[in-house]
Amino acid sequence: MRDGFVKVAAGTPKIRVADCGYNAGQIIALMKEAAAQGVKVLALPELCVTGYTCGDLFLQPTLLDGAERALGRILEETKELDLLTALGLPVRHQNKLYNCAVVIRNGEIFGAVPKTYIPSYGEFYESRWFTTGELGTKLFQARGLVLCDQDVPFHTKQVFRCEDIPNLVIGVEICEDLWAVEPPSNTLIQAGATIILNLSASDEVAGKADYRRQLVTGQSARLMCGYVYADAGEGESSTDLVFSGHNMIAENGTMLAEKRFATGLTVSEIDVDRLAYERQRVNTFPAGDTSPASEFHCFRFDMDPSTTPLTRPISPTPFLPTDESRRGERCEEILTIAALGLKKRLEHTGARTAVVGQADQKVAAYYEAVRLGTYDAIAAIKPGVTAEEIFQIAVESTRKNGIPHYERHHCGHGIGVECYDRPSVAPGDTTVLEEGMTLNVETPYYELGWGGVQMESTVVVTKDGRRYLDKSSDALIVLKG
Repeated sequence: MRDGFVKVAAGTPKIRVADCGYNAGQIIALMKEAAAQGVKVLALPELCVTGYTCGDLFLQPTLLDGAERALGRILEETKELDLLTALGLPVRHQNKLYNCAVVIRNGEIFGAVPKTYIPSYGEFYESRWFTTGELGTKLFQARGLVLCDQDVPFHTKQVFRCEDIPNLVIGVEICEDLWAVEPPSNTLIQAGATIILNLSASDEVAGKADYRRQLVTGQSARLMCGYVYADAGEGESSTDLVFSGHNMIAENGTMLAEKRFATGLTVSEIDVDRLAYERQRVNTFPAGDTSPASEFHCFRFDMDPSTTPLTRPISPTPFLPTDESRRGERCEEILTIAALGLKKRLEHTGARTAVVGQADQKVAAYYEAVRLGTYDAIAAIKPGVTAEEIFQIAVESTRKNGIPHYERHHCGHGIGVECYDRPSVAPGDTTVLEEGMTLNVETPYYELGWGGVQMESTVVVTKDGRRYLDKSSDALIVLKG
């Protein structure tokens, strides 16, 4: 978390319908497993304490009393865990029943967030038992909520802000809220939320998973947020519906982790600092002073920053799909974009000819010089060498092998979370190379009025030297048209 990465999880416990004691045990076990894996933020499914499919049992005090007792047990047995958890249960307030996400940590209830949109169409008939959270919010303002002997904020408009990690702000919505025309998350992010937790009980029909996936990734992209979607699964009644435990973690339009037809945890890391940066960079993202933040209840909590080992996927080819069936389409798209740009440039300059063909003697000679410059620099890469030394070798080799006047201000860079990262292969950069570093080494040459040649390759520093990450040919390619 020191670098903005927060380990999050979506969890699906195996439950029994209306057996709150059993479900509490399953939830506690899953929370302890998440904490053992270093998870700091956990989302569990909608109504997971009772089960979503209790039907008219939701009208029975026995079930509702059992749910509150189960919550009390969960609070007691997880109070030592450094883990913020949102879990679902029915909550009574002012003669009405609400489908709530209760946010807890260290034995304390931070808040209860009632579901805003109560579906009563198709296979859903929640309004038979539950009231919209908008009404509950108005009633709470008149009289507070007490849950497990704690005074609890009860509000649809709540965010949970970490004092120690300024960009970690959590908002919560429940299942149908995401499917609505105006999801609550639209305003939660304007109040600062960088991570949205969705507690869901979304049943399965053929093809629905694809649409659900589009909703999650699309909302995370539109709101520039992390989105953790926890779905009900095994143990729910199959009288009317079947649930698959379709858990997802997305960040700014990218699916980081996904699991279906299984109970347990789906874990990844969300980069909240990157999300904050993107929101600042994109000038159409609403500013804080224009948001309805004044309407929100903000609960502030402490969480000690710690090192977060990364498990999230980082593609070695970020611009090309790993799926071969899509790679050809993407390459065609890239070439078409480049060709259209070149076509416009040729039209604008009034050029009468454009030649693509066999390289002449100068092109071949200069290319060989930069090629050898790159390879000589890479051959010197090993732990203990500085980035500046690699730069000097690249420049001196290129001069010796055919371009005596060769000058550069840098000959490569590190590749980390970003494509351009430290160290810079440049004069003055005394960074000592270490095992595991990834470097892109390049020796481009440009000449005004003539053109340019370039060679580059990517390697990872190993214990004894370096290992190439690319396997493409370094030969000059002749295009004939």
